Amino acid sequence: MVQNFKRTNRTLSAEQKQEYDAIRKTVQKEFPPLSPAHGPSARPA
Repeated sequence: MVQNFKRTNRTLSAEQKQEYDAIRKTVQKEFPPLSPAHGPSARPA
């Protein structure tokens, strides 16, 4: 059964923001963004 999800917005305290920023930095170090592709893709015509 598929459920509909609602987006929830809430304000974060300064302490929560610092904690989440530290988590994001750690994850970005462990999983760096992929380098952008160079030139067109090699899709068959």
